[in-house]
Amino acid sequence: MTIKREYATSRRSDFNMDFIKSINKLNAIIGNGIEIKPVPHFRVEILSRGKGSYKSAVGYAAYCAGTRLRNELDGRIYDKWSERDDIFFSRIMLPKNAPHSYKDREILWNEVEKIEKNKNAQLARTLVIALPKEFSTDTQKRIICQYVQETFVNRGMCADINLHDKGVGNPHAHVILTMRSIDENGNWMAKQRKVYQLDENGNKIYDRIKKQYKCTTQKCNNWDDLCNVEQWREKWADICNKEFERLGLSKRITHESYQRQGVGIIPTKHLGSVVTALERKGMRTKAGEKNRDIHLKNVKLIIDMAYKAFRKIMDKMRKMLQQVKQQLAQERPEQKLTICEELSLSLYNNNEKTKIPQSTRGYRQYQRKYTRTHSRDFVPSL
Repeated sequence: MTIKREYATSRRSDFNMDFIKSINKLNAIIGNGIEIKPVPHFRVEILSRGKGSYKSAVGYAAYCAGTRLRNELDGRIYDKWSERDDIFFSRIMLPKNAPHSYKDREILWNEVEKIEKNKNAQLARTLVIALPKEFSTDTQKRIICQYVQETFVNRGMCADINLHDKGVGNPHAHVILTMRSIDENGNWMAKQRKVYQLDENGNKIYDRIKKQYKCTTQKCNNWDDLCNVEQWREKWADICNKEFERLGLSKRITHESYQRQGVGIIPTKHLGSVVTALERKGMRTKAGEKNRDIHLKNVKLIIDMAYKAFRKIMDKMRKMLQQVKQQLAQERPEQKLTICEELSLSLYNNNEKTKIPQSTRGYRQYQRKYTRTHSRDFVPSL
């Protein structure tokens, strides 16, 4: 069994959706009571000078917005992406204390660059969020602005939103968030502050070995808490599900992984723009091969579930035929049965005598033998 090359790239989401729909139908037949919901792509990263492909907030903002920006620290001009045509929406959203001049993208991210002094400073937080393809572009704009306003801007972050869509079924949003709070005067606040340890009299404790007062650092906001990502993902799923319900669509998404949903589906790995471009050109990559292997394992999973569903249906048929046999025996013990009744009873008796094998190979052998035997028995009587 082979999986087409494009499943590892642009058609990966369509394949996963059809796969999930099939499993949900089989779960309904088997009676597991589990409904699988798709998990949208939602990636959160820190933009830092110390690591990563983008070490400048100005450079990353130029890429996301597809515009020409100049970094005032080193004088570098980012004009590489100004000709791209896949950006259909851009907006900067500011909290109430932020200066109005931060509406200019170049001013905002240059101010972020100036306030950070360390060579490995964390400049911004970046989000890449997959947008539902079922929504129109206007709906996508509205829900992403609503989500960013309620989740980030109301907490004091400046947000730079850019929506991308190359027309290959992968609309997504790039959101760049600031790391520092803004005070009432419109100035950047510190990321953390020192909290000195005090003795019983309220005096600072001096460390003679380190030759300084003992202290600890305390962050000025809780934007770096690990639990935030879980809450942000859940908030996005809630907003999308409300929009699905408003539009009358049955689709629902979730922030929980397949493992937390109680199913054995293996999630695919995110390929990224570079690997995706190589795969579309026909070049097979290691990441693409891993995704194709995952797809094969998931296909084997659905085959096993289909076999269980078949056995479930056969068990129900045997019970129904047994009830028909008992009912006919009570109502007409001496009357001759009709052809349809004889066929039903013959099928029931043969199923009672023959145990269906557990393995797929054994079931195929049983199916061929059953077809050859009963085709000779039934045809003459008809």
